Amino acid sequence: MPRAKVAVVGDNTVDRFLDTGIDLIGGDALNTAVQLAMLGAEVSYFGAIGDDEPGRLVIAEAQRCGVDVASVVTMPGVTALTTIRVLPNGDRHFENEDFGVTAEYVPDEAALLRIASADWVHIGMLPRAEAFRQRLFDIAPLLPISQDCSVARGFEHLEVAFLSAAMVADTVEAAATRALEGGAQLAVVTMGGDGVYASDGEGHWQLPAQPIQPKDATGAGDAFMAGYISGFLATGEVAAALDTGVRRGAFACTYTGGWPQTPEDRVRAEG
Repeated sequence: MPRAKVAVVGDNTVDRFLDTGIDLIGGDALNTAVQLAMLGAEVSYFGAIGDDEPGRLVIAEAQRCGVDVASVVTMPGVTALTTIRVLPNGDRHFENEDFGVTAEYVPDEAALLRIASADWVHIGMLPRAEAFRQRLFDIAPLLPISQDCSVARGFEHLEVAFLSAAMVADTVEAAATRALEGGAQLAVVTMGGDGVYASDGEGHWQLPAQPIQPKDATGAGDAFMAGYISGFLATGEVAAALDTGVRRGAFACTYTGGWPQTPEDRVRAEG
């Protein structure tokens, strides 16, 4: 059976961990792309780096993880940098975020056509995401699109709107309803240690979180989204996809960064 082809569009960054003094590669979109590749998908990543050494490190690490980076563009400016402090309970505090050239990246027409050939498209942080989705819908109206709606705007033309309870002002049910009324077919709200809630307007699903001793929650939401997409492409069932997402998100809390990058974390992940 051929592997599912997933296009992931959006940001990348260098994650600088202040408590340990190490730099790792990350970013909402790139975290999800790598996690999807780890789950067996054929992943193409569309984003931008600066013409600098951090940008070259982004490319090298994504390639090591099996992500196709042929469509990554180099722009004048700097690669994004995020400084993170991990708290004793495994949660993280973003001390500073310099989005660099990712703040200006929008796929051009040639990239848009390549993206439209995928089986699924996922959007991370992306400027003018609403216009991008409309352009993509005009080319491929049946193409399923998901989006991290905590970092990109709008709900139109979304198969799945991913939200975070930490980023909404009221209840998860109200947040899901807004996404559905805005045009999403399914709203999925992650709730950290309280699990996940999902609704399509007719029914709803709720799964608990897996009990773990978290090391670092960086990228856990991105890993959840990758797990959901992978699970849904494999089964076509929301409940099974949510379960895969919950397990993947829990796994992401057991190492530092958006995916296993240090030698000891790689060994642990390969198990």
